[in-house]
Amino acid sequence: MTEPQYNVLRILAATENSPITVQEILEQMVQRSSNITRIVDKLVTKGLVIRKECPTNRRKMDISITSTGCGLLHTMDEKVKSFHRPFMENLSIEELEQLKHLIIKLKSQENA
Repeated sequence: MTEPQYNVLRILAATENSPITVQEILEQMVQRSSNITRIVDKLVTKGLVIRKECPTNRRKMDISITSTGCGLLHTMDEKVKSFHRPFMENLSIEELEQLKHLIIKLKSQENA
C-alpha cells in the first residue's frame, strides 16, 4: 500500500460512512495527486473502497470505504502510531500543537 492510498483510506474513514466524491478526496489529500482516480481504482480492485454512481448527479461517483478497508486501516494506523511514538515523546503537548499549526499553515500555502 502506498502513502497516497493510505491517505485516501484515512480520508474516507473520517467521513463516518458518508460517501464523498473523488474531488472531495483530492481537496483533503496531504500530497495533491493528479493520479487520484488511479489511486481510487487500485483501492476498488483491492476491495478496500466502493465506487457508486451518485444518486443526485450521474456524472459524479461516490466513494466509500469498505469494512475490509476499515480493518486494514486500523492495522496500519497502529503500525504508523508505533513508528511515530518515539518522535512524539520528544515533544511537549504545546510543541505538538505548534507543529500541527505549522503543518496546516504549510498546507494552506500549497493552495495559495
